[in-house]
Amino acid sequence: MLHTAEQQSEFVPSFKQTVHHLCSNDPEHQLGIIFIHAGSMGRAWEGEISNWLKAERTISFELMIEDSHHLIAIMLRRAALDETHYYALQLKMLLEQKFAGQPIVCAIAAVADAAEIEELIEGRLAELTVGGAYSDIRVLHDELRPMDARRILVVDHDESVREFLNIWLTMKGYEVYEAEDAYSALDRIHSEPFDLILTELNLYGINGLPFISHIQKMNLNPAPKIVILSEQRVEQTIDYCYQQGVNDYITKPFSPVELDERLSRCF
Repeated sequence: MLHTAEQQSEFVPSFKQTVHHLCSNDPEHQLGIIFIHAGSMGRAWEGEISNWLKAERTISFELMIEDSHHLIAIMLRRAALDETHYYALQLKMLLEQKFAGQPIVCAIAAVADAAEIEELIEGRLAELTVGGAYSDIRVLHDELRPMDARRILVVDHDESVREFLNIWLTMKGYEVYEAEDAYSALDRIHSEPFDLILTELNLYGINGLPFISHIQKMNLNPAPKIVILSEQRVEQTIDYCYQQGVNDYITKPFSPVELDERLSRCF
């Protein structure tokens, strides 16, 4: 837990010094920051994180670990907030796979110069309580979305899939919303407009095919595009979905790059 001035006093100066050095050497670009509360697993997690980041050859990073407060700080050069969020999700998934049962709590931010780190450390981070029972990624400051962003509703029972899609699609400039089942999705569609519905077929409550039929019977104007992203690979099911007017059908596992291209085609 990091939430008192005394606890911050040892870690903050060296961290701010590192951030100042990185920003000074590259003043025109943002620095993405990921904090991970590692508990007693700090050194083991540090090795896994470092190896993963080194394998991603496009990432330039610095890594710090502070044992007494169980914090790992990762600084990503030239990374905006959405990209930092994406890498935080990847690291969270990696650690969840390697260390099953351990909650992974992250906090992320992006700063444009060293001065911003003062508010980040002494403001929002000071209020952050980490080390809870559930995995989480927390954004330490607000992210601005484009005013004309396309609105996408992601419908999937798998929380990790929704989280990944939310981060990836937000990175690509979409405004993303989530629903875990068809009932909650229909409630949202009734009350607010969406440009595209990205849905699994295997849903709780109402299955995917009746769910699509419900959307089409709403006579929405304009009608949202409908794209299936599903584990189902049965050719007859895929053909039936196209017959019902869906715009595209993508099977899992999927390539995020291909997903982005196929959503772009829909618009």
